[in-house]
Amino acid sequence: MKNLQILLICILIILTSCGKNAQQIYYNLNIQDLSIKAQKENKPFCLVLIDDSSFAGKKYKECVKEEGARIFGESIINFVDVNKSENFWYRQWLSTTDSVVTCVFSSSFVLNSIIGGASSYSFKYIQEVVGGRANNLDFGYRRIFECPDSVQIMPLLNDILKCKIMLDNDTDFATLIDETLKSVQYPYNIYLKFLNNIRYGRNASVEASRLLEFDNVYYMKLYGELFKYAEKIANPNIDINDKPRLFLENEEIVLDNCKEGQSEYFDVKLTNTGYSVLSIRNIDLGCSCIKLLSDVTKEIKPGSSDFLRFEFFPDRKGVIEREITIVSNAIRSFDIIKVRAVVK
Repeated sequence: MKNLQILLICILIILTSCGKNAQQIYYNLNIQDLSIKAQKENKPFCLVLIDDSSFAGKKYKECVKEEGARIFGESIINFVDVNKSENFWYRQWLSTTDSVVTCVFSSSFVLNSIIGGASSYSFKYIQEVVGGRANNLDFGYRRIFECPDSVQIMPLLNDILKCKIMLDNDTDFATLIDETLKSVQYPYNIYLKFLNNIRYGRNASVEASRLLEFDNVYYMKLYGELFKYAEKIANPNIDINDKPRLFLENEEIVLDNCKEGQSEYFDVKLTNTGYSVLSIRNIDLGCSCIKLLSDVTKEIKPGSSDFLRFEFFPDRKGVIEREITIVSNAIRSFDIIKVRAVVK
């Protein structure tokens, strides 16, 4: 009987210990709820923006499954699926399209570090930050906007995140957002000021016009919907039905039987099915293996068509997949052409 009692006590101790050290992993938990939980438990937390369909995303989750306790310690993990429309604003906040980005916060909701990727170095730095052995790390985080060396990126992004939360809570954040704009101006903090001005009856036309200046391909992909809303404010008399519309005859180009080191040529037909002039503003080729042989800028009248001519030069064998992005003033600000080549 005595041995049985000792065995039961040992089992109870083990179970209790496991319960205390169990990894807390959540999925798509609201950032405010997450911060409250972390503060109550006095634990740091990791906000992991992840594209589950990507190789890096799958690798990251596998590593968490196998070595999560060693890497993350007692910190709380919250996976945020950036492919969900309600979570896309996280990408816009960080101004990145990376497959995996880990934002490490203190228990008091202070952004400590941002670590990109799922490499061994990424996990090494996450472990050091959550363990309190490193601070203010910016590793592997590829943002679109440029930040002067004199600006501390973590406090800046932390303040912009606070503004987003204040927006959600119907709180005026004019002073705080203006402070961030003195350091860096990129689409998301400009957009937050734009929304705050509208909510409190202040003029938002300056911010709307400023947003429309970001016509870079990468900005278009990340902030295209924001720009459309801003355009309505900047040009209140515009009729969406009068805008040009770009129709691509082929949205996917398949090049079979290509030979390594030998050029292939293809054409893309552009048709304006709208009611005003279509202006092609920019074309992003996405790879040095594709070359545009036509003029970058074009204007196409309503009901008319034009062609873009491309050269594809394969430098290796196998299947090569690339994307060409066309930026225009059409109702949809950018269109993507997929190129798939089989090189022998």
